[in-house]
Amino acid sequence: MHGPVLEATRLASGYRKRRQSRVVVPPVDLRVDPGELVCLLGPNGAGKSTLLRTVSGVQQPLGGSVALVGDPLDRIGRIERARRLATVLTERVTVGQLAGYDLVALGRHPHTGWGGALSADDHRVVSEAIMAVGAAHLAERDVDELSDGERQRLMIARGLAQEPALLVLDEPTAFLDVTSRIELGAMLQRLAHERGLGVVCSTHDLDLALATADTVWLLSGEGEIRVGAPEDLALSGAIGEVFGSQDLDFDAERGTFSRRSALTGVATVEGEGVAAVLCARALRRVGFAVNDAPSGTDADVDVRVVVGPVGTHYELAIVGADPVRFGSIQDVCRHVTKRLVEESS
Repeated sequence: MHGPVLEATRLASGYRKRRQSRVVVPPVDLRVDPGELVCLLGPNGAGKSTLLRTVSGVQQPLGGSVALVGDPLDRIGRIERARRLATVLTERVTVGQLAGYDLVALGRHPHTGWGGALSADDHRVVSEAIMAVGAAHLAERDVDELSDGERQRLMIARGLAQEPALLVLDEPTAFLDVTSRIELGAMLQRLAHERGLGVVCSTHDLDLALATADTVWLLSGEGEIRVGAPEDLALSGAIGEVFGSQDLDFDAERGTFSRRSALTGVATVEGEGVAAVLCARALRRVGFAVNDAPSGTDADVDVRVVVGPVGTHYELAIVGADPVRFGSIQDVCRHVTKRLVEESS
């Protein structure tokens, strides 16, 4: 496929009530290319669902236009639109006594006509869609008996069964546990890249977007939208501006937020490997500037991380106290925090 699967030009999203309009997302130019995973990010109330409904044709734009695979979206008939565009919504729909395979097979409706009978080729597409999302073990299960993560896999498979150019998902990780969210994000990335499928996914999961998205559409609370690779938006400070607060700082290098706390001291952590990295992170959490103080600054706390044949231990030195050895990061933090409380009282 040549050219974008979705292209929005000066698209304004919002609501019309009688003769009045309320713009939620001002005019913006957007595009999704084949094989691209786009994550739509923004705080609650920023207009993510409104924009998503507009680009997928569920809601009329207040201005501008949307093209789907080169054709104006508003000129594409309902059946043809369903062949080009599949949506997976957040709502948990009750489907009754329906097996997983039959739910996915509903995605073939745009291709089967009014009769609805599946051909051998239709069955092949359904089976391939189920395999693509790793749901073969769910094909014979009653959908109403499945977990949220299992149902979500089947709903995505149903979308794939439509053989669309564009797959649009609204908060697909909303009700999933941590493991299921990670698996779903990796699956969407794989489906986009391997199938040349355009995927647009709205989400509150910043970690998921930073780890999997090719492009991020970042909505601010004022309706402004910024577009770019997640790394570019982190580097420019845009992510920190949108999601940061007086209590949170965004670390662009690590791609994480941390609680903003009063600085209680300076610490150094000596050592390599995961244990040293996590020890430094723990000390930052309890209020220390770790290994990033100005040159020549004396440290209040020094920790030497020693990885030996029988395990890891932490040699802690605090100004004005004898060195102490601990077997866990928790014990290090507890000791340091206790000393701080004693010194301040």
